[in-house]
Amino acid sequence: KMETFIPLKLEKITQLLTHHAICEYAAARMAKETDPLAGLCRAERALFSKEGMARFLDRWWTVLSRRESVADSIAEMRLRNPVCIARNHRVESALAQAEQEGAYVLFDELTRVLARPFQEILPAYREPPAEHERVRQTYCGT
Repeated sequence: KMETFIPLKLEKITQLLTHHAICEYAAARMAKETDPLAGLCRAERALFSKEGMARFLDRWWTVLSRRESVADSIAEMRLRNPVCIARNHRVESALAQAEQEGAYVLFDELTRVLARPFQEILPAYREPPAEHERVRQTYCGT
């Protein structure tokens, strides 16, 4: 049973964190690395530096470290949380290229990345969209 330790005001911030980033942060803390954020992408590092996040991460680490094996907890998180997901801006780009140019380069790349979601194949697929890449509405209306 997971302990509840996230204060309400931080829930929105934590929803934005990728599970991969949390795993990498925990592994770096466990290894006592000087900068546990070094292995994260630019957007994840920025999110981890938001106001209140350091306090949340310290409390989260305290809860995690009470478990019998922190290493087992991290390994379990990595087994269940993909590194890459089908982000709307990546899907939209692949579809647009195929439709407008008849080229399947981005589609093939996306398929290759999503075929192995628990492995980091292309680091750019961890990045959230830049402002100009944001998809405001998908085909399903979300």
